Amino acid sequence: MPWGVIENFGNQTKASTMMWLGAEEAECWGLMKWSAEDESNNGLACWKWGMLRNDRRKPAEVTAKNADDVLCRMNAGTSLLYVSTGREGQGRSDAYRRACELIAAAPKTPKYAAIDIIMWLTLTDPDVLTLKPGTLMAHILSGDGSHIGNCWKCLTIIGMSEAMHGYHREALQDFLKAVNVVKRDTGSVPGWLTSRVDLAAGEVAKQSR
Repeated sequence: MPWGVIENFGNQTKASTMMWLGAEEAECWGLMKWSAEDESNNGLACWKWGMLRNDRRKPAEVTAKNADDVLCRMNAGTSLLYVSTGREGQGRSDAYRRACELIAAAPKTPKYAAIDIIMWLTLTDPDVLTLKPGTLMAHILSGDGSHIGNCWKCLTIIGMSEAMHGYHREALQDFLKAVNVVKRDTGSVPGWLTSRVDLAAGEVAKQSR
């Protein structure tokens, strides 16, 4: 991995302390491979994010000209790399959607970066079904069920796609799987994911009446 990644750990952690990484953080720093052949992530995204945070700078607004996987993640509100710019509607503009859809689908985009972007688009874009987020996510991970089942954002994308198609019982099952995986990996569950579970459970209850 690049020296900058190692140096960043040295800057963030004292010699007398320990830095514990969850699965998402380990991937961000380039420590986790999706497969033996995967060379899509070298940790530079997390390094650039760390440098930006250390310098107290804000990310640029995404345009068609400057969009890359790092900038798209920094503007995606549920991403590990998210940095607030203070702009209203950050990561929700038409320009962001058009540019970052292309970045997510690009073969050279790191896999977790692509999934981060797809999940944000699925949460915020009313026309996201034209992107076929679940299918795109599965394609990015080569349809590997073991990876998908251990990726809480993947399970969330599947659940949201199912809910949009009216399959609320299936959506509830996948949201609950996502809750278990994110709790295992990070020790907590995002409030917005809990609300998705509640919404899906409410729809299942309606269908059962």
